[in-house]
Amino acid sequence: MRSFSFKGMRSTLLLLSVFVVALFGFSFLTANSQVEGDAVKGFAWSENTGWIQFDHNKSEPVKLASVASGVGTLKGYAWSEHIGWISFNEGDLYPCPFIPTEDGTSKQAKINFSTGKVTGWMRAIAGTGDNAQAGGWNGCIHLSGVNHASPDLDGSGGITYRAVDKRLIGYAWGGDVSDGTEIFSDGKEAVVGWVTFNLGVPSGTTPPPSCCGGGGPPTVGGDPITVTLTANGSPDLSIQDPNTSVPVTLTATITGTPSACVATMTGPNPSQGTWNGVKANVSFAEGLMLTNPGTYTFTLNCDGKSDSVPVTLTLGGTTTGTVNVICKAVDANGNPLSTVFVGDPITWQAEVQLVGNKPSPNYDFKWHGNGFSTVVTGSSPAPVIKIDRVYTTTGSKQVWIEITGTGAPNSIGSCEANPATVQVRAKPVFEPF
Repeated sequence: MRSFSFKGMRSTLLLLSVFVVALFGFSFLTANSQVEGDAVKGFAWSENTGWIQFDHNKSEPVKLASVASGVGTLKGYAWSEHIGWISFNEGDLYPCPFIPTEDGTSKQAKINFSTGKVTGWMRAIAGTGDNAQAGGWNGCIHLSGVNHASPDLDGSGGITYRAVDKRLIGYAWGGDVSDGTEIFSDGKEAVVGWVTFNLGVPSGTTPPPSCCGGGGPPTVGGDPITVTLTANGSPDLSIQDPNTSVPVTLTATITGTPSACVATMTGPNPSQGTWNGVKANVSFAEGLMLTNPGTYTFTLNCDGKSDSVPVTLTLGGTTTGTVNVICKAVDANGNPLSTVFVGDPITWQAEVQLVGNKPSPNYDFKWHGNGFSTVVTGSSPAPVIKIDRVYTTTGSKQVWIEITGTGAPNSIGSCEANPATVQVRAKPVFEPF
């Protein structure tokens, strides 16, 4: 909850504008520091000072400096046409107080990509506590605090990261506070006041080209890098197959934007297959053939983030085997159903569990029972098979499935002995008084 009021500072802003040009000139315009990670794009808005641009292309823009354990640290400079450079760099935050209960481990701005919490400070470096032209203002702008807590996903609290669209939303506070509930208590007037990250382009305003050519509300260009690797959909695969050459599909799920991903493998014959060297830096799937029995370990490393999947191959045996099948009725959320009303949807679900040897994950199936005037057939690579039905008559409804077909010609199973059962009842009728 924000409990402060804006205070007019037009004369102070004019002095600040002159002070910025006189003190810094255009020295920052030629800075060419190398930055890492993903950029913060777009702009924020202050009633007192106007636009604040993050991806201004004038100097070192605001970017993720690093990401560790799902927490990103920001660095770089934002630009304001009225108060100049606004720094996220730790070295420029020295006048800003450090409050461990609000800022965590440091003053520097941090984004927790799991919770959405944003902490720390940014600072208009034209503001200094002892400079008369800056009105005694130290330039500190708090991204979240006691009166504007984070995370707050409705945008009414402190600055918050919204993962669904990678947006930064909420309010930051830049100014002295006379009631002592925030950091400052010297009664100075607010220079920046509230800074909103919620707006696109406020009604009746036009961002100047030199400020906000990028447009849009603030977004973080990418998420922390994560890597998940599976083999045939499993994080730990064991195969027993009579064939001498067995196909395996490795699927890599990658988030973020790593600069490079490198594949390695160990096993009975590490040189076989194609899982080695540089791979795509986006999610992908790759098939390979294994011919030597034993345990393989496949690894994918993307900018230091990696995952491995073991695959154990046993050759020989037969293709005979069975599948256990568990049938039940569930609702739209996967919860078991035993009773429904006429007209309510039912999802009949069959869970296929492998027993013995099976060379293929594909199944052919046939649905039987109430609601199936003819046998419904199909094929599925998934261990869970579903079909939806709606009944218009009351009574006990039983459904079962048979597993067979070309995907596993010698594997067979069904739930006919234990079919899924649901009681369908008439909907109650309420008579008016």
